[in-house]
Amino acid sequence: MTKILRVAHISMQFNDSPAQKRSDTNKIFARGYDIITGTEAGGTALNVALRDAAKAHGYYVHVTGTYDTWVAMRQTLAHGGYLTGQEHVMQRARHTRPKPPGIWGPKALVWASWTMPGYGRITVGSVHLLTKKGAGARLKKSSDRKFARTANRWGRRHGRGTNVVLVAGDFNLSDRRFDLFKMWRGRAPFLTCWDELREWPNTGHGNIDAVARYIPDKRVRCVGARVLNNKVLHLYTDHFVVEAEYEIKSL
Repeated sequence: MTKILRVAHISMQFNDSPAQKRSDTNKIFARGYDIITGTEAGGTALNVALRDAAKAHGYYVHVTGTYDTWVAMRQTLAHGGYLTGQEHVMQRARHTRPKPPGIWGPKALVWASWTMPGYGRITVGSVHLLTKKGAGARLKKSSDRKFARTANRWGRRHGRGTNVVLVAGDFNLSDRRFDLFKMWRGRAPFLTCWDELREWPNTGHGNIDAVARYIPDKRVRCVGARVLNNKVLHLYTDHFVVEAEYEIKSL
């Protein structure tokens, strides 16, 4: 037997008003995805909006007061309980030397994990890489390597045996031109939905937002993905929703 997981990623806009963040969050949660990941939460108004939307629409959400990435899953998927965590990647901008041109908070791969009867352990993470403009060329490259190293090690740890692992995010890299997961020692345990489908649509600022699966797990494949631009789903954020379907074979 197989099951289709509907996964969405949305990169929010940090300087939107609390009302705009609440509006975007409710629109996305109302679409009924199985799993949602995103950015720009942390200790902001979005943190509150996410908790409220999750409660209203029947989701669990893992959002911290420290890191800006978050993961939500339908309560029906994780009715047996779930685990959460975060893999710290780098410190905030003001603690970085030499001083970078941009500003950002501490960065981490934030994740949640649960067991689906008949399909095993599912773990989903969310990341938000630095922009080249904010980090500068040298720091952008070194920070990308830190994210790649963290994601690779995290994926191998949670993807052991029959476990399923997905990671999504705002990579701030063109997925068609670069492979984040090869930037650390040339290893690539993840495959993005766009690379798997051989399509690279604009996600708001080029093809920089994606969902990816852990390659060694042969039970999982991406069977569809698309971008919901403002003509399809109008949001205040400057990114578009990425939605993907992953087929998982039962154990």
